[in-house]
Amino acid sequence: MRFDDRDRRRLVFASAVTVAALPAVWLVNRQDVASSTRPNVAAVGPAVDAVAATRTPALVDPMGDVDPQFLRGAGSGPAAPQPVVAVVGPGKGPVAATATAIFRRSIGDRGTCVYSGVPGGSRILVVNVANNRSVSCWTALRPADEPQDEVVMSAAAFGEIADLSSAPIHVEIVHQ
Repeated sequence: MRFDDRDRRRLVFASAVTVAALPAVWLVNRQDVASSTRPNVAAVGPAVDAVAATRTPALVDPMGDVDPQFLRGAGSGPAAPQPVVAVVGPGKGPVAATATAIFRRSIGDRGTCVYSGVPGGSRILVVNVANNRSVSCWTALRPADEPQDEVVMSAAAFGEIADLSSAPIHVEIVHQ
C-alpha cells in the first residue's frame, strides 16, 4: 500500500491526536484528584451534610396517585359471574383425534389429506383450534415409518385454515 502526501499528513495528524489524548485521559483519571464532578465516582459512608442525613427522602410513586379507572365498571360493585360455555370443535360430528397439521407441495390435490388416524378413503374435517377455520378432505394412509399423529395437506388446503409460515399447527380431526 502506498501513501501519497495527503495520506501521510492524515496519518501524522491522527498519531499526534492520539499521543496528546492518552496523557490527557491519564491526568483526568488520576486517583489523587478529589473532584465530585468526575463521572463514575461513588462515595461510601455517612453523609457530609448533617441536615441531609436527618431527612428521609420522599417516596414517589411512579404510577401516580390516581386509582386505576379501567378496573371499575359502570356499577358500584363487582359484576355477577357469568356461566362459561366451552365450545370444542365445530360440533358437526364426533372429534376423532387431535393432531398436528403440516403441508407438502408434493400433495397436489386440494381435497386429499394424508392421515392414518381413520380408515383410508374417509372424509374428515380438519379444524384449526387456534382460529376455528376448517377444511374438508379425503384421507390416504401414511407410511408406517412416518408420524401417525400428523395430517399432511396440500399447500392450498393448509392455506385455508392457517398461514403457511405457521406450520405445524394444532388441529382437531372430525370424522364425517
